[in-house]
Amino acid sequence: MLKRLLSAKSISALVIVLFMILLSGIAVAEEVEEVKTIKGMIASTSPVTRKVVLQDVAGNEIILTAGVSVNMKEMIKGDQVIMECRNQIIESFKKQ
Repeated sequence: MLKRLLSAKSISALVIVLFMILLSGIAVAEEVEEVKTIKGMIASTSPVTRKVVLQDVAGNEIILTAGVSVNMKEMIKGDQVIMECRNQIIESFKKQ
């Protein structure tokens, strides 16, 4: 009887510890990515997929996804823009 009780308590404690580790890992992962400011020219857009190809000042093409709050109709090929992005997702942009 004592062996079963200890086993059940051990398993419960293990489950709780694993759950706490999982939650702490999620919190850390969310804090790692910060907002990045990217300047460049809009090379292309796809309203269907919400993909935006931005050519940065060094000439590199960066593929981003417009967030749900971003109005794709305002993004026009050739516009010079400043974009605020997190995890390759555009949170906001403004034309220069």
